[in-house]
Amino acid sequence: MRIRRHLSQHETAEELPLVTESAVVTDVSAMDRNRTDEVLTELRATLDEHGTDAWRRDRPTTDEACEDWLRAQLDEVDHLDGGTPLTRYVSEDDQTGSVGEKLTALQERYLQPYPSLLRITVETDDPVEFAAGQYLSVRYQDTTRVYSIASSPTRDELEFCVGRVPGGQMTSELAVDLEAGDTVTLRGPYGELLLEEPSPRDIVFLATGTGAAPLKSMIDYLFDTGRDRYEDTVRDIWLVLGGGWKDTLPYRVAFQSYADERDNFHFVPTVSRESYLTEWTGETAYVQHTLAKYLEDGVGDGQSLPPEFEHHRNTPPRYPIDARLDPSQLEVYACGLNAMVSSLVEAAEQLGVPPEHTQFEGFG
Repeated sequence: MRIRRHLSQHETAEELPLVTESAVVTDVSAMDRNRTDEVLTELRATLDEHGTDAWRRDRPTTDEACEDWLRAQLDEVDHLDGGTPLTRYVSEDDQTGSVGEKLTALQERYLQPYPSLLRITVETDDPVEFAAGQYLSVRYQDTTRVYSIASSPTRDELEFCVGRVPGGQMTSELAVDLEAGDTVTLRGPYGELLLEEPSPRDIVFLATGTGAAPLKSMIDYLFDTGRDRYEDTVRDIWLVLGGGWKDTLPYRVAFQSYADERDNFHFVPTVSRESYLTEWTGETAYVQHTLAKYLEDGVGDGQSLPPEFEHHRNTPPRYPIDARLDPSQLEVYACGLNAMVSSLVEAAEQLGVPPEHTQFEGFG
């Protein structure tokens, strides 16, 4: 499998060339939301609708007491592998069906630390030379980790997207302790997830979670430098970005702004759990399956595509995008967790993207 590994080991990061020991943090801000109140409200409503007599018997009568009682139930994390304790208040069929899945997903969201997704910007005395798509090692206090650069080389400040992982070496420290005015040590840059030389090919970016960071750097760079055009050709730029919840899609607002302002940028967010909390009408399938919905008519005719691609290719897209994809005329860039990227590598090749026009990088 041709997936480049995103370096993550402390020893390897320390071998990268020193950029600066005193990069100054200028901003630390959350990109996700604290949705505890939404979760508790939806849990009460779901159990009021689907709960058994035991729910109506045990449920406290006042809203405030019920909220405290639900919080106590949701804090029982030991039961998560077998489903939330709240599933005992629905029928046996619902415990393993859609209601049980919803209750478990809502408990996981309740337990998700806040903030879990951070935008961090730093300023250096001298400009840092790097290519869009590369990453740097960041040392804060006594811990070093590597993070993709989310900003374009054309911008003044460096920007990182950090996902908070409970028990992670550095993510918790960055999420909880880092403040504007703190200093960090930077080394690098490193990485070979790089844009091809300009051509008339359209470009597709595929990512889940914080894998969007290097792709944002590339997208910003394309538009800042006019590389979304080649001679007289306007190139379509696509981003299919997947996650669990709408607010945990990194840079969702910035990407949507591009889509609103530029006819040749097509943002396709796909989230699997958002409909548990809101009237989500967007895509919900895996990134590679969502991609299949936007293929040109006739793509794959006469080929033996996997059944899951056939199903999604014949499912109407949920976004009113006029453009369509011709895999033979694409450049494809993908970044995210190794398991996800592996499936994207296979999907791109099965759909007909030339291997020489694909770039993939995995981590985790």
